[in-house]
Amino acid sequence: MRTPASGAIHNFRDKRVVSDIVPPLSVGNFPFSIECKKVECSWELSALLEGTSQTLKEHWEQCVEDANREGLIPLLIFNKNFRDVYAVMKKGDWELTKVSVPSRLEIYFQGKTPLVIFRLKDFLSAVTCKELVATMS
Repeated sequence: MRTPASGAIHNFRDKRVVSDIVPPLSVGNFPFSIECKKVECSWELSALLEGTSQTLKEHWEQCVEDANREGLIPLLIFNKNFRDVYAVMKKGDWELTKVSVPSRLEIYFQGKTPLVIFRLKDFLSAVTCKELVATMS
């Protein structure tokens, strides 16, 4: 479910309440801090390849900061009107999931950890939440 105030509230007693999405208790030790963004600019492939996607950099930095505060794995989910929903994860974390999707894009910001961008629906059709939690624990 969505965090009250769109993730602006942080509950220091419950590390699930750290970003935009709060997993239900039934999930167990959910390993991700999920930041969600809907933006109409700077998500184009050309901006990513040219390194001019300031929006992605800023959103990723926010996602990482929130995740690091609770020792969780940052997961940025984003889309824009009339486009698929995509997600971004650190390459090392992506590899730990052992999920195979039809296509993904690896990007490298200068001097930063490599990231993997993938379609969220491909990812969610390849693994259940229970399997993901078990794999990442």
